[in-house]
Amino acid sequence: MKKQNVILLHILFWLFSWFIPTLYYGDFHPISRNSFLLDLSGFFLKAVVFYIHYLILLPRFFQTKKYGSYVFSVLILIELFTILRFLIEEKLYVSVFGFSNYFGNYSIKFYIWDNVYYGSFSLLPSYIIWSIIKNMNLEKDKNELLLEKEQAELQFLKNQINPHFLFNTLNNIYALVYHNSEKALPAILKLSELMRYVARDTNGDELVPIQQEINYIESFIELESLRIKPKAEIDYQVEGNTDNIKIAPLLLIHFVENGFKHGIVNNPQFPLQIHIKIMDNKVELHTENQKNTNQKPDGKGIGMQNLKRRLELIYPNKHQLEIIDNKENYICNLIIDCQ
Repeated sequence: MKKQNVILLHILFWLFSWFIPTLYYGDFHPISRNSFLLDLSGFFLKAVVFYIHYLILLPRFFQTKKYGSYVFSVLILIELFTILRFLIEEKLYVSVFGFSNYFGNYSIKFYIWDNVYYGSFSLLPSYIIWSIIKNMNLEKDKNELLLEKEQAELQFLKNQINPHFLFNTLNNIYALVYHNSEKALPAILKLSELMRYVARDTNGDELVPIQQEINYIESFIELESLRIKPKAEIDYQVEGNTDNIKIAPLLLIHFVENGFKHGIVNNPQFPLQIHIKIMDNKVELHTENQKNTNQKPDGKGIGMQNLKRRLELIYPNKHQLEIIDNKENYICNLIIDCQ
């Protein structure tokens, strides 16, 4: 929901909360200084309960299913309402204006239960408005994700099987064929597998088995290694059980491709590190490469921006991405919760 619509919804709610009781009780509760002050303090305290519940307790505890902490916090909030109301209406108003909200003798038990009753009035409306806005935002994100799926599929083809990669790979395969190398046919097979996976097996952001992503990365590494002279130095490791783990397609390859494209990959003292770890339904990727300082930077980081956006849409609050970019090397640490 747009920000201005959220503000309008809140304004309409508070106008309704202020005027409807005034109109309803107008004949029985004539407007005077004292009644106005009581209405004003009551309105203020209800707003305090409403927004603490709306802005803090619901998103921090209820949404995260910490129900015990949520109930405890609501009780503390009602206690805060009771204390503030006592200080304003039974202390401040008495000392300044000479009147209070409660008359005659009343027990502490009655006062507490009466304030628990009135203090709870703001809880349900704040929950309803919070739920409406939350559900509308979820629907908006869902529609936005669906809208971007077709563009994402085209972007995959452009970014992952890009013309430069195809051109270099075909040149390498041509050289292998020319020299009757036994590596030629396996290289052609690897390239066809890559293209088939991107064009057919990955459907937008539908999840795929993590093992397919690993196979894709391994094929990519083998083809890229053909052009590295004298030899590609790669520290590639996969750890953990890949069974029953699924992930959005073509997220991990960005960092592998970046290492080949911008890094020095033939230094035995500083190999390209590609480590994948699967544990507790989480996929962890660590890549590290020595930077090629002779290479001019190209582009404006659009690929990384698109990747971050995809992560935010597909794995909101379920991923961690750390990028360390210094003069000597480039490091990526990505953790995705696949539950």
